[in-house]
Amino acid sequence: MNTFSAGMKRSHILGLAALACALVPSAQAAIRMWGNTGTDFNAAASWTNAYGPPLAADSAYFTNAVVAQPNLSAPIAISQLRFFANAFGYDLTSTGGATLSLNSATLSPTAASSACIYTQNASGTNTIDAPIVLNAGAGKINQFNPASGGLLVVNGTLSEGNPGTVLSLGTGQIKLTGNNAYSGETFLIGSACSVTITNFNALGTGSMLGLGTGKLNYQGAGETPVKAIDLYGATGTAGTIDTTGAGGALILTNDLQVSGAGTHTLAFTGDSIGNEFRGKIIDGGSGATSVTKSGAGAWTIAGANTFTGATTINLGLLNLNSNNALGIGGQVEIHVASTIDNTSANPVTLGNNPFLLTDDLTYAGTRDLKLGTGTVSFATGRTITANGAGILTIGGNFTNTATTALRTMIVNGPGRVVFNGRITTGAGTSTTALTINNATLVVTLGGDSSGAGGYTGATTLSAGTINVNNNGAFGNNSVVGVHDRFLTRMQV
Repeated sequence: MNTFSAGMKRSHILGLAALACALVPSAQAAIRMWGNTGTDFNAAASWTNAYGPPLAADSAYFTNAVVAQPNLSAPIAISQLRFFANAFGYDLTSTGGATLSLNSATLSPTAASSACIYTQNASGTNTIDAPIVLNAGAGKINQFNPASGGLLVVNGTLSEGNPGTVLSLGTGQIKLTGNNAYSGETFLIGSACSVTITNFNALGTGSMLGLGTGKLNYQGAGETPVKAIDLYGATGTAGTIDTTGAGGALILTNDLQVSGAGTHTLAFTGDSIGNEFRGKIIDGGSGATSVTKSGAGAWTIAGANTFTGATTINLGLLNLNSNNALGIGGQVEIHVASTIDNTSANPVTLGNNPFLLTDDLTYAGTRDLKLGTGTVSFATGRTITANGAGILTIGGNFTNTATTALRTMIVNGPGRVVFNGRITTGAGTSTTALTINNATLVVTLGGDSSGAGGYTGATTLSAGTINVNNNGAFGNNSVVGVHDRFLTRMQV
């Protein structure tokens, strides 16, 4: 167990989110201001009034635009490194691997804190290429806190002066590229916090990554890290994993942890493909966990999930590779340009999650996918496109929730779709029609759509094959139209 976990409950980290919005350095023994006259960080002449370089309890302030780039000529220990609003474009380097030890820390996540690297520039970049020793004492936390809009790049290796050092990152943009050796947990704090890594070693050797309201942007070549994800934030917050710019797949295998109270969202996004979350997605102790998928890339959910919140798919591909991929009972919302698939080795039968089609749905068709017996609902005409050799089975009722006008469902693509549930008409004056529209498409109607509430619109077979497996498959008084006898086939 690391120092943080031994000395404090992880749930106390909630206070970091509030602190991230207004991190003000605590009183320091002395302030040293970079003079922009020399390059040697260790030389007295490089600092204003020749007061000398900062000491272990001092803060090093960079207050003006860069003129002279600082370089460590020897190891040095200070309390804090601070860049003011106009101070950007700096690159702190070192000679011979000289290290910069940073001592400023907070005693607990909810105490008034002092960031060991604190940047106030709302634009531009500051870079640390020198190796850094995180020198917080036992039970304390080191913090890097760039202002929103600016970028802090830390290429230097991060090591620790005390075992179990914990690092919190927020509220602006940070990029970590080193193979870092601190052993405590890493926490992303603040809604504007965005941390970019090129490998998971950049987050140290600890077993946990805490996501509050921040975003982790993975831009590596592909890996399977052993670090677990913890949603530690306040109720209603979302932790995001983004693979935009990644050169390979990110495979997360550990179960999700939820130490924060209330409801939370685990968000997957990015433009790369092949990414997976294989661990179990769970609820927290006092609230449901929801899942969102956005971005044009592809993610796979493959765990024995027990979360009860909603799943929202908004762009790109989400592979549902386990029977419990969508958790237990939560609604699944399909938004613009969204595709689902099963790329596992076996057919998948999902639970009884209701589906809401706010836009068209595409099924890639790699392997058979059954949506379970949850209702699939729509309020306006939608298109379901089935591709590949797999079979998409809609086990629940297919329900029109509109109250006025005709709503036409179009089934398209070269694949196969099975409707085992009842196709309903809308409430009020709304009616439902069904159109099958592809020469190689095979649609099976296995439910009884007759009687009260069954659909009353026309069933149009423009092209393809329709298997009629129930006497009430065509609903109530619906007209069955065959548009091209050479391209269509009806089987009873």
